[in-house]
Amino acid sequence: MPQAICEEQQQKQSWYSADFSIANSVGLGTFFVGPAASPQWTTSFTVAPSVNLPLPSSWPHILVNAELAANVWWLNSLETSAFDTANRIQFEDLAFGFSAPKVYEFPDLGISFSAGVPFIIPISTSSRAFSRVLSLGILTGVSFKKHQFSVSFTPQAKAWIHSGQSKTIACNDLQGERAFDLGLLNPQNVDFEVDQYMMALSFYRDESANGSTCMIAGRQNTWTLKLPLSAAYSLESHKFAIGLSYYWNFLRPLEYRPELSSPNSSSQSFTQTVLGRAAYTYVLPTSFDMALSTGVISYQSVFAKTGSLLFPFFDFVTPVKNQTHVFLEMTASI
Repeated sequence: MPQAICEEQQQKQSWYSADFSIANSVGLGTFFVGPAASPQWTTSFTVAPSVNLPLPSSWPHILVNAELAANVWWLNSLETSAFDTANRIQFEDLAFGFSAPKVYEFPDLGISFSAGVPFIIPISTSSRAFSRVLSLGILTGVSFKKHQFSVSFTPQAKAWIHSGQSKTIACNDLQGERAFDLGLLNPQNVDFEVDQYMMALSFYRDESANGSTCMIAGRQNTWTLKLPLSAAYSLESHKFAIGLSYYWNFLRPLEYRPELSSPNSSSQSFTQTVLGRAAYTYVLPTSFDMALSTGVISYQSVFAKTGSLLFPFFDFVTPVKNQTHVFLEMTASI
């Protein structure tokens, strides 16, 4: 669910609500020149409705959530321009599920516990190419809030169900997909893009001689663990927030194929990614809930190719190697 609207929005007792957001993101490669940098500019549209379940007052407050986003790629490589309409619009996977913002709380201490059961239906081009059918997940969280300061930790785990091996599809169906052309993140749904990035670490695109079809080869991910930690400070209509998320993506076990082994092969069964975020939000003085947010999001592998540990979410030595972007977003809620 969108995070720009202030937390009091979650306390509404209306039986339904819906959040809408539009965000423009510009990648670091637009301003820096380097072997790993390319211009990036994306506009993201997100709609996230929710319905309150009619439960007894003694039960925790439970919501049924859904979220669908579409990204418009204005610029996603050195070769793509605003005049190139191929694969301009990319839909993200459809997410829905159940959430309880406050399963239990200690009001005097400012501590509360949350839980949720998310589901993901893979409708994106890349997820369908990897033969994904459904994702099932679980999350639980603990948060602390006193006055204007708040801290939260919400570990999440999700498992993927596949229909079979990955497919061979037209190469142009994958142009611009984050699974291969690493790009920008929708500020409202960073998990989707990070998931595509982690798939790219264990898959490759094998093009045929004529370049019209591509074999998606590699190891499918079976489940992902996410460990997000965030902190925020609110002052009237202003909110400052920072966050750090660690992703651990577990791969399908290797088949026993001695004829394919080599001195350089690896039996590693997981990939790792770390993401950082810093944002400022201003709640507009309107008759309905509306907010403007701006900030920076950056993600990359935990280790460099040399095996050395990278500084969390940003490489200060070689900035062009970072997957970093700045964003400006408007969120409204009814």
